[in-house]
Amino acid sequence: GSVTQQQRCQDSRSECNTLLPPAMDNLTLEAAWRRFTPQDVNPRSCMARIWAQGRGDQCTGKRAAGSEFCDQHGVNKDGIERWRVHGRVDGPIPEHKLREFERHAAGDDLPTGAAKKKRRLFSRDALNNMDIPSLMKLMKEQDFHDNRWRELQDKLKTNSVAKSAVVDRLVKDQNDELWREVKRV
Repeated sequence: GSVTQQQRCQDSRSECNTLLPPAMDNLTLEAAWRRFTPQDVNPRSCMARIWAQGRGDQCTGKRAAGSEFCDQHGVNKDGIERWRVHGRVDGPIPEHKLREFERHAAGDDLPTGAAKKKRRLFSRDALNNMDIPSLMKLMKEQDFHDNRWRELQDKLKTNSVAKSAVVDRLVKDQNDELWREVKRV
């Protein structure tokens, strides 16, 4: 049968302070947390979900011996499983943290009067016409500098990845971000 949010909270010993309204069924809940889940999960990395500037991502840490989590997200000396803050990258986000992700995505967590920074959209042609230093600058200015992008930027600097691969990734990310916003609205 289906598992309720209350059962999930009890089974995972997570701290769910409030339950979702009865109208929010498991499919709706899953769609909500999947918005903050990377498309590709690396089974060899730590299985903790991280904040990643409110987008949700997988921790890139190396798994500790005998664990699915790195030292940072595993059990600490007090017996607290730190991965539970944002949940597993392949599972639900605790409800109170999911609401925080959603508020951040909507810009509702900004101070009064602050405008949410929106990325500019660039066509594939415009990106392909940029030289590498300009492309690197754009990635920094447009907030493409979290864990998902650092390795790609390093490879771009050393010419160990084709510029076209970086452009493809930027275009895909823009497309994904637009669809997330369309689904949110």
